[in-house]
Amino acid sequence: MRRPGPARVARVSAGVLALLAAGCAGPNGSNQAVKHRVTYALTWKADQWRGHDDAGDRVLVNDLGYTIRLTRGYVVTRSTELVECPKTALNSLRALPMQLIAAIAAPRPAYAGHSTGTPNPAAINIPRVESLTDAQSTIAGEVWLSPQLYCQVHYLIARADNNTVNLPHDADMVDVSLHVEGTYRARGAAQEKPFLFRTTVANGRLFDLFPAGHSGDAPAKFRLDTGHDGADVAIRRDLDHLFSGVDFVAMPERLIVRQVLQNLIDTLQIEVNRSPDL
Repeated sequence: MRRPGPARVARVSAGVLALLAAGCAGPNGSNQAVKHRVTYALTWKADQWRGHDDAGDRVLVNDLGYTIRLTRGYVVTRSTELVECPKTALNSLRALPMQLIAAIAAPRPAYAGHSTGTPNPAAINIPRVESLTDAQSTIAGEVWLSPQLYCQVHYLIARADNNTVNLPHDADMVDVSLHVEGTYRARGAAQEKPFLFRTTVANGRLFDLFPAGHSGDAPAKFRLDTGHDGADVAIRRDLDHLFSGVDFVAMPERLIVRQVLQNLIDTLQIEVNRSPDL
């Protein structure tokens, strides 16, 4: 069979590249991709704490019967970021004639407009200290994203540095990820006992995307296409279970702080509201 000449391969390859470029074109055929905004909000759930007592402290009875008075507490949100879906675009190239693959296989920018190993454009990497005694909803940041499919969110608790937002004046949080102090009283005990726990340990996890009101509902899981929609990503931590499973008498400090961090991650909920905001 006669092979196509170099000129024909070049013409066909140019056509393929034109089609690929057209798929990324913006409005009116321009090559400027439309970007959509993604906002990350940090929120809290604290329904079971008995508000603030006369001393201004949060009070809770955990699942092991300890009455816990939290007088000071901080946690460091180190980063939040949407994570791309697994890439499958290259698989479709296997169906193309070998001549075309050779013509378009030269080094090219990675899919989604950024190369592997470069910073994630969907990431908010500004560490922020958050109070556990005066838990407030806050906006961690926003990004404008080119067309891309995102399947998960990564949330990370890790050590603060000198550039961390909201470093407190009443506790040194540099190189610390979690600080909790207060008193506990075991069930039936007459007196409260003080505690102070600090750690440099980090903890984080990937979470699937769910619409508001359907967190954890597998059939509702979806992919966010930033070629069509922006989104508000709400990351809700659960203060009600902050000390679940914590045995102040039987557990050493290193296990207590790990349990508290794990509670924050295990009970975290991610909800995503899509919007076509340009």
